Amino acid sequence: MNPITTYYLFLYLMVLVINFFRVRKKYQIPDENTPNPENFNWKPVFHISLDIVYTSAGFIVLLIQNLEEWVPALLVFYLILVLISSNLDSISEKLGEDFKLTAHILIVLIIIFTTYITFNTDFIISNKNKYDVAIPYVDKTVIDKVGYNLIGEKEFIFVTQIETEEIDSVKVLAIKKFWDSKDSKPLDKETIIENPILINEKNIIIKQKNNN
Repeated sequence: MNPITTYYLFLYLMVLVINFFRVRKKYQIPDENTPNPENFNWKPVFHISLDIVYTSAGFIVLLIQNLEEWVPALLVFYLILVLISSNLDSISEKLGEDFKLTAHILIVLIIIFTTYITFNTDFIISNKNKYDVAIPYVDKTVIDKVGYNLIGEKEFIFVTQIETEEIDSVKVLAIKKFWDSKDSKPLDKETIIENPILINEKNIIIKQKNNN
């Protein structure tokens, strides 16, 4: 298990332990300094969803940093959890204590599951580096159609993004991505030319993106 996952799970456990002692204190016998096992209600011990949601804010920020395109969805998801967990007391007045307990436990399990997959799989956060790649290429059908005197060997640019752990494979992956794309097809499909698309491999530009 990833050490960061262990760290957050330990924090969640501490929230549960602290709340246990906080709840137990309310059920002490007035004349003695010991818990009253007959009157102790264990359900409020698990009413910790709001505390867990706040505790998880750190890795939510990490998700936002790594998944820029998902920022609105992540913020909405987090705010929904905050709103629901902070209003369970008022909601339970109509729906009952059993619903309140179930909702608390469900929210806690969602946070624990999200924490685990965040730090233990590549599904959300990848350790791969991101590279922007620009591939210049020539379409000979365009030159044939327009005329060399007008266009010369004018190059088009194919831009893509590659994720990989090894920089040596960036160019190979980018070129493969180019040939799989519609850009690799001649613009003039009526003109028949052998090898109509030529890549200028010497002038391929590779720039590593900032993953932070």
